[in-house]
Amino acid sequence: MKKLTILFFTSLLCLSLHAEKTYRNAPYQDIRWLGRGNTGVAVVRDASAMFYNPAGLGRSGRYAFDFGNFAGGISESTYGNSKAVSTVGSSSSSLSDKFSPFLGEPLSVNAQLFPAFAVPFVGLGAFFTLEGRAEYRNPVSPEFSFKERDDVGLIGGIGVPVFPGLYVGASFRYFKRRVIEEEITGSSLLTLTASDLTDYARRGSGYGLNVGAQFDLPLAENSSLNFGFSVEDLGNTRIHSSKEDGPLDQDQSINLGVAYSFESDHLGAKILFDARNLGEGDYYSTGKLLYQGIEINLAGLDLRGGFYHGYWSAGVSIRWIPIMRIDFTSYAEELDSNLGFRANRVYMVGINMGMSLESLGGKKQKYSLDDY
Repeated sequence: MKKLTILFFTSLLCLSLHAEKTYRNAPYQDIRWLGRGNTGVAVVRDASAMFYNPAGLGRSGRYAFDFGNFAGGISESTYGNSKAVSTVGSSSSSLSDKFSPFLGEPLSVNAQLFPAFAVPFVGLGAFFTLEGRAEYRNPVSPEFSFKERDDVGLIGGIGVPVFPGLYVGASFRYFKRRVIEEEITGSSLLTLTASDLTDYARRGSGYGLNVGAQFDLPLAENSSLNFGFSVEDLGNTRIHSSKEDGPLDQDQSINLGVAYSFESDHLGAKILFDARNLGEGDYYSTGKLLYQGIEINLAGLDLRGGFYHGYWSAGVSIRWIPIMRIDFTSYAEELDSNLGFRANRVYMVGINMGMSLESLGGKKQKYSLDDY
């Protein structure tokens, strides 16, 4: 029973793929992006560009090292039932009895780590993402949905200017993936053991390629229009496994973005619009392809808001210590194929520690207003 409890909580380490394939198995999602509606294809230009749009590496102009880039989160339903969840392994009753208090409520948490460094035109990092979800539903004929995925790997990228205002880039990653994804029926709930669940684990490894472009159109001295295009997991990323029924592959995602940016010495602002997962209309309703966000950068404080899957998102970053940033974010994902049915709200907190040089000869505070 102790092994079962540990395995259950492991499965709850983030939001995973819904049975109807309602969203991708994203290898990494930046906590700041999620706070502004998961937008930024047109403006990203730090190490996270390797995942979202590697062309942004060509716009960095900084020597930056992030060595404590950690974020974790928990769903609203998991937090609300935290006391009940903590007693899951305290008795020998059936799984259906244990999870009946959570009927129809997706239980999920997440954790990710992304130490990285970026110099002008080049980035390199390591990443670890652990995500999962468990849900008990249909009390007449009980069903238990159990899903977990973890990725660990290395990523590197390059971005270069082609001509003034236009940048292109590519990133390449190698990663290992472990997946447990099962729909357990009522009869099995009465006989399920921890070893049964661990036997469901599928393991594999793969290589992924991201490509992208960004174009900046200056409007005035301190403002510009920004355009972005990226393809994540070009041609789909194949997960190689010794098992015939290997882990889930990584689907290609085509993304477009446009943003308005304003920057001055004491204030920065961005209004962002993204269209993500284009060409996936079979799995996503139109509302789940469009994302909107806004960000305001003040001295030592960033404020964010937006709409993600049609639900509000919000975030704040505190930069009062020069080598540290603390992030808070809330967003909701739609678990159904269409919007407005089953929102899963998540609350996240993150901490990043790092150092940055504007050039090799001069020091610069890590999280200035040009940190996207």
